[in-house]
Amino acid sequence: MSKDKDNNDKKENKLEASNQYLQFSYEMIVKATRDLSDTEKKEIRWLFQLAKQSQWTLKQTAERISYSPTVLHKVFKGTYEAKLDSIIKAITQFRSLYEKRQSIERPDFIETSLTKRIFEACDFAIASQSVVFLWGENQIGKTEALEEYQRRNNHGQTIYVRIPAASGILMVVQEIAKAMGISPNSCYTKIRERILRALDDSNTLIIDELHLVFSTYQKGAAVKALEFIRELYDRSKCGLILCGTNVLRDEFMSGEHKKMLAQLLNRGTAHIQLEDKPLPADLEKFFEFYDLGLPTGKAASAVKDIVHYHGLGKFVKTLQAASRLAHKQEKALTWDHFLTTQNALTRLGRKKDK
Repeated sequence: MSKDKDNNDKKENKLEASNQYLQFSYEMIVKATRDLSDTEKKEIRWLFQLAKQSQWTLKQTAERISYSPTVLHKVFKGTYEAKLDSIIKAITQFRSLYEKRQSIERPDFIETSLTKRIFEACDFAIASQSVVFLWGENQIGKTEALEEYQRRNNHGQTIYVRIPAASGILMVVQEIAKAMGISPNSCYTKIRERILRALDDSNTLIIDELHLVFSTYQKGAAVKALEFIRELYDRSKCGLILCGTNVLRDEFMSGEHKKMLAQLLNRGTAHIQLEDKPLPADLEKFFEFYDLGLPTGKAASAVKDIVHYHGLGKFVKTLQAASRLAHKQEKALTWDHFLTTQNALTRLGRKKDK
């Protein structure tokens, strides 16, 4: 029996060390780490989730923390019998280096007052294990802030889900599963149970674009999706951030299904209405980043109009396009490049006469 077990272990280790991506599922890692300390749980889940998202093999993952695939296989499986102190230290050191490199690779994220409010809301949700609602207009930077929060706050613990348009209950469950590293290729019941097993109170679950569940043609689909999200929270006690446009707010507060959605709404310890427009101080951060002075004349009017009618998103995209134009001309970016770009976009948007 002992010899057979050794042979089976060797086969498993060989499989995991081969040129295949990690064969473990997220809920297996959750089960294997459930009884560990908060630090051990956090570091192991972070490494696993990063490896899955990066499509690393077990061997590649082990090399990054200078351990053998055999040891890491046992850690992920929950069968490693020695103390984890040195392994956790190795993961922590690698994570510190990885996150520093990531910050260098993503220098263009500019923190605004809205970003700060969203980060604080996410911190509050996980610290208090509560539900936080965020709603605001389109193109104000909600999604960019939430994605950045997830990037900075541990792949394994913070789960970011973006709801696709016209989502029924199955699509919502599949998107949550994919974000957690769970295969979405199964029936609703099986995916649902796997998600419920994998999520616990150490997680932060961010669900973005949630207003889109109300755009489906399926009758009652939005209620079913939101009831599942409520069940997720009730059973896991995770930190839960629900974000959408003001359509989400209106549906909860005065929509057709407001009574049925009251249970989820009442679980929210914070209902945060985000500002429609960026503050002048926030815009100045973008001017500074692109090495531009304060706009004057036509440039000031153009900035004001874009921000007022289209939001921060279009302003930033116009700045980026102007920066590319200046780079192509091998010149320093000026407000003239911004105006040229804006004029070109305006011409493209005009309806041509027949």
